[in-house]
Amino acid sequence: DPTAPAPASPAESRAGTEPTAADLHRIRQAIKANTLFAHLEGPQLHQVSRAMVRRDLEAGEVVVRQGDADGKDFYLVDRGSFNVYVEEGGVPPPGRLAAQLE
Repeated sequence: DPTAPAPASPAESRAGTEPTAADLHRIRQAIKANTLFAHLEGPQLHQVSRAMVRRDLEAGEVVVRQGDADGKDFYLVDRGSFNVYVEEGGVPPPGRLAAQLE
């Protein structure tokens, strides 16, 4: 849609708000259930939890684009769903649907 706002820049994509106590509880629960972070305890769990920010997204908002040099963020989805597209030659934008995350 040509009238749609441009996607956020990488710096804007990291912008968020400090997590509330309820957010931190949900973050810790998600971290404990995640294979990458399941081994964290005590101070490490606290440090990772506090490093996260909350971002509320609108339907259809781009979170990260393939090829972004700054695509180093890690996302925990509290609720909602995401489509993951892969840009491939010959496939019109947004690309081939590679995954649906709920």
